[in-house]
Amino acid sequence: MLKKRLFLTCMRLCVSVLLTESGFAEAYTQWQLPEGVFARLGKGWVTDFDFSPDGSHLAVASSSRFSSVRFWDVRTGKHTQPLKTYKSVHTSTYAMSLLVSCLAFSPDGKTLVTAGDDRSIRFWDTQTSRHTQTLTGHTDYVCRVAFSPDGKTLLCYGAASLSLWDAKTGSLKHVLEHLSKIHSVAFSPDCKTITTQAMGDTSVHFWDVRTGEHIRTLTGHTDAFHSVIFSPDSKIFATQSRDGKARLWDTQTVKHRRTVTPDGGVFFGVISMAFSPDGKILATASEDGTVLLWDVPRTLVIYEHSEK
Repeated sequence: MLKKRLFLTCMRLCVSVLLTESGFAEAYTQWQLPEGVFARLGKGWVTDFDFSPDGSHLAVASSSRFSSVRFWDVRTGKHTQPLKTYKSVHTSTYAMSLLVSCLAFSPDGKTLVTAGDDRSIRFWDTQTSRHTQTLTGHTDYVCRVAFSPDGKTLLCYGAASLSLWDAKTGSLKHVLEHLSKIHSVAFSPDCKTITTQAMGDTSVHFWDVRTGEHIRTLTGHTDAFHSVIFSPDSKIFATQSRDGKARLWDTQTVKHRRTVTPDGGVFFGVISMAFSPDGKILATASEDGTVLLWDVPRTLVIYEHSEK
């Protein structure tokens, strides 16, 4: 019985390799696509992906044995140049662990950054697919990498630490230590502030990007936060929490400005939100399948008048 199972397993692996290495690999991207989907990208278990700033390409990190990171042409659905030397640079600590945990494009699209199981951060030239530099010194497994909007700072965070790097020189600028597991982080559009949230915490921490110092903590929230987003001018930020509500706050004073609650309350509460490019509209998506558009200036004025 054991021999039979081993034989079948080997046969499945052989078929998988043959399909991938043959012309069927490209055809597979078009098989039985759901309505509205025009291509299926990636081979293996996808761990992260990011669009290039111009929207023409998608970088996909996966467990594929052929390349841990592949570039895909969004228009044609075909993969282009993989990162040739990637596997010889990153290492895996455990046999079953993934070589690439996360990746991100720089705002100008010229650089792709990847983080691996070896806790290192790698820079790649997107035109040549060549490795250009390596950042070491992050103290734990890297969960996420992100560039500041101006592309000058690279943020890397793991379970309980967050590091800020000079994206040009590769030098470590600051290490922000957290007492509990980090749930999410956000850059302000003016690149002056970073917010961090701990898993299950009801507070938001504010950090100065230039100095790495802790500025303030938003406390007194009634439930754990899910996410924080800034308005394009960085003057207002919005929080989404587990109670299904979205709240608007003043960035400078951290004063609560307004709470917006979709019909249905916590049972059909806010699950996602986004500001319009001019910051005048806040869109909130709810579990009942609706998206509400809030007039931010009018909403804040109404709230201020109601307080008087």
